[in-house]
Amino acid sequence: MHYIHREFCPITGQKAFEPLYENTFPIFAGCVENENVESDVICEQKWVIYESGVIALQDLIPLEILYKNGHYAGLVGEI
Repeated sequence: MHYIHREFCPITGQKAFEPLYENTFPIFAGCVENENVESDVICEQKWVIYESGVIALQDLIPLEILYKNGHYAGLVGEI
């Protein structure tokens, strides 16, 4: 997957940072109709801390992939 690499702090604009934590996770965190985990999209999660103390993700998932399935329950009510 092609991540969007963050070059600087999204709040302060600082470029200096230290790696804080890394792991992998599936993008979709919701109910599924089958247990086929081989079809899950697994991404790397890299957290960094900037000199200002701001904690942020270093690499971002492109929005068209992140929001591919939306964040709604599948039903739209009258409200």
